[in-house]
Amino acid sequence: MSAFNISVKQQNIVVNDRALPSIIDTDSFQVRNPVNGKIYRCPAYVLHLKI
Repeated sequence: MSAFNISVKQQNIVVNDRALPSIIDTDSFQVRNPVNGKIYRCPAYVLHLKI
């Protein structure tokens, strides 16, 4: 059995000029500094969901 926890805020949905929607979820990105290898993480927390 599989389970998915999906939270989509309306602010994360964009529609282009041809009426094609895209769901943008950027709260789980991380960026690695190529010089020192340090990882910068984006915290994933939505106040009203309290995951």
